[in-house]
Amino acid sequence: MKYLYVLVSTEKDIYYEQTLFSILTLRKFMPDAFITLLTDKATVENLVGWRSGIKEKINELVVIPLIHTLSGKERSRCLKTTMRNVIDGDFLYLDSDTIVMSSLDIPDEFKGEIGAVRDVHSKKVYPSEWDKIKKLNFTPYYNGNFFNGGVLFVKDSEITRAFFKRWNELWVYCTKKGFHYDQAPLVRTDYEFNNLIQELSGEWNCQLMFGINYLSNVKIIHTLAVNSEYLINCVHPMMTHSFYKEMRNVQNLEIYVYENIQSFRKSFLEGTKIISPLCDEMLKTDAFCILQKIYLKIRILFKIINLFSCCIINIQKWFKKYLSRQ
Repeated sequence: MKYLYVLVSTEKDIYYEQTLFSILTLRKFMPDAFITLLTDKATVENLVGWRSGIKEKINELVVIPLIHTLSGKERSRCLKTTMRNVIDGDFLYLDSDTIVMSSLDIPDEFKGEIGAVRDVHSKKVYPSEWDKIKKLNFTPYYNGNFFNGGVLFVKDSEITRAFFKRWNELWVYCTKKGFHYDQAPLVRTDYEFNNLIQELSGEWNCQLMFGINYLSNVKIIHTLAVNSEYLINCVHPMMTHSFYKEMRNVQNLEIYVYENIQSFRKSFLEGTKIISPLCDEMLKTDAFCILQKIYLKIRILFKIINLFSCCIINIQKWFKKYLSRQ
């Protein structure tokens, strides 16, 4: 089986560093793994100097020529939604922002064509993703299954190749509507293929912000390090851009990787909190997303809202105290 990464990167981002770090963690636990890197011509041309090191860590480099006018995000999603039809053999696809924490042999009892973990480890869709589904008019195609595309086990079969062909078609449709994300069209594709995706256990794609209960037996950690929506809630150094930028100055990357994954479980950032299921549900609401955006972009408005909330709470306390005296 192949272990597949997709890389679209320039010197200005950290996707190269993330992918290299993930590959090195995979090599630590599976030194003989057959690793394939799928990329585009523009990215290959800038894999020079320090950035050329990734070529030594892989077994297969597949380069697809793409239209140069496409943005990096578009090229990345294009490669991801077509990867089944350009790579031969069964593969386990891993996003760049993943960290391998153990051997990744697919269990024999898994008989599915495609395997994935639920997004944010929940049957409830995260508000921002649900918003995309609604705007694309995909709600009729949602049947309770919303999988995270960060880790995908995909068999090489006619049906999986047809699945990816349709996924790419729907992704192209979404781009014309102004959406370049891949998970919303994945929802509709899975619906059209009668729920072809089978659920993998959470340790195969432990989305750190939401799946801390999977850490004890974790196989793959998904840090979500580039997603600005989660960045303001960083709980671990490996979720920050600075962590990967520091890699550029490291002399021995193998030692750097080893030391960091060894200390992973005890290196959460100061102030990290475990929240209750009730708070978790609140974090997944549209109301929280709106407050979060106001806090980031219109701080004065957030302070006014907070002041108003404090007044309501004080009035409530006063009224409760008043009633107790009667």
